Parts: sequence; structure tokens; C-alpha cells
Amino acid sequence: MTLSPGTEASEQLLAHARLLASCRDIYLSAWAERLCDVRADSRAHRDIHQVEQGPGGPWPGWLVPQTRNMAVKLVRQQADFCVSMGVLVEQGEFFEPIYSLARSAFEFGLRAYWLLDVDADLRQRCARGRLMELVSVHHLRDAARDRPDVAERRAELDAMKRGWKNLKGSVSSMFADVVIDGDPSRWSIEGARYESWTDVAERWLARGRVAMSGGGLYKHLSVRTHPQGFNATQGFGVSAEGVMTRSTNATEVSRLACVVLLTFYLSLTLVASYHGLASQAVKQMEGEIANQFPGVFK
Repeated sequence: MTLSPGTEASEQLLAHARLLASCRDIYLSAWAERLCDVRADSRAHRDIHQVEQGPGGPWPGWLVPQTRNMAVKLVRQQADFCVSMGVLVEQGEFFEPIYSLARSAFEFGLRAYWLLDVDADLRQRCARGRLMELVSVHHLRDAARDRPDVAERRAELDAMKRGWKNLKGSVSSMFADVVIDGDPSRWSIEGARYESWTDVAERWLARGRVAMSGGGLYKHLSVRTHPQGFNATQGFGVSAEGVMTRSTNATEVSRLACVVLLTFYLSLTLVASYHGLASQAVKQMEGEIANQFPGVFK
């Protein structure tokens, strides 16, 4: 797709690109507003002062803050994916890479939502954080077994094995009914499961009053970013002569930019509201999104 400079479509995409590229600055502006200060009467304040315990006794003091910190770092990384996509769009690169960046940005925000979900209680949110850690270590160990330099990394692998044992022991001391057997999709802690990201996405966008299906959107982004022997990429088609074709247009790129900007806004709003911050940076971003994508908020 080639856009002529100065046309309405070109100017619209450039505006999207600039807003995407500003996401890191928006995050840092919110940080300068003391984004993560624990304010009185905020959910963060209630969480930190709530007394919880498990089979091993009272929860350690690091558990609740670490769960929060995981979400905050995920949103910070989400901002960088937004910026990267903005750079590509500004340079007129409209094909597969922007879909890969869009999916990554979406997933990082999705995980932050899962951890700070306002409809979950503190034990559920912290259980989800522990599940994320468990699944991460599980896959890290699995990948490490077949590394090319596995013979030279024996000590590291042994340490990872001990770390896995320690992590499981720690989780079992903090929560009852811990199930960590078989496929990670079946794991659970006190009923909290390592859920399908499609299901979480559906809840996330519905909770954010966004006029699009979160589950359908995640499926769309997922299939567009996997070259798994078939070309399920943007604009795939077959010509009258039987030749495979691929194309895109300004409307499609604009929709993708909308998804990325909107979900970053939702993530940053989630962190700010969790800490009781009425952020001016977030409010300004909301206005920019509403201006560039009329009707996106219900």
C-alpha cells in the first residue's frame, strides 16, 4: 500500500503513528504524577493492608506488592510495543510486523488486566500472579533442556530445577488447593485457573466498555501473526488467475492502530485507578483517542 503525502488517509495514519509513538512519553508522564504511590482508600492501599494467610502461616510482605509490580512492568513494556508500531506506520511499513507488534502489545496489557482485575478479590489476583510465575518457569525449564549448549550449562539447569522446587513449595505454603499437574492450562490455585487468553480478552474489553469483541479480536491478531505454513496474513486472497495475493488499506491499518492505542489506554487507566490516581496524562490520551477514533468508547 502506498499513500500519497498530504491526502486525508495519509494524514490520518500519520496522526495515529504520532500518538502510538508518544505512548512511552504518556506512560512516563503518568509516572511523574506518581503513578504507583499507594493512596488512601485506593485498591492498592486496601490490598497492602489486608491480612491473608495460607497453610504455612501469614503471607510474606512481598507477595501483594510483587503482584502489583508485575502488572506495572507489563504495561511499561506494552508502551514500547506501541512506540515500535508507531515508528513502522510512520515509515509506511503496513504489513506483517505491525500485526506482530499489535499482538504483543495486546497480550502484555491483557496480562496486566488479569493481575489487577477489579472483579477479582486479592487472593484471586495473587493466585494469578503465582500461576504466571509457575507457568513461566515451567516453559523456561522445558526450553532449556534442549539448548545447544546444554552440556555447558549443567549447573544453571540444576539451579533452575531447585528454583522450580522452591517456587512450588512457596506457593503451597501461601495457598490451599494448589493443582500443578499435567498441561499448564489445567493448573489452578484455589480455583483460579491459568485461563485462555481469548476468554480473558473478552472480559477485558467488555469491562472497559469497548465496542468490540475482545475474544474475536485476540483470535484475529493471533492468526495474522503466525506464518505456520499458510498465509493467514492481512489481505490474503486469490486472484481470478489463481494467484495468491495480499493487500491492505488505510482503513485496516487505522483499525489496528485503534486497537493498540485503546488497549494501552485501558491498561494505563487500570494501573492509575488501582493506585487511586486521577491522571491528567491518561485523561489527555483519552481525548486524543476519542478525537482520532470517534465512537470507540461506548
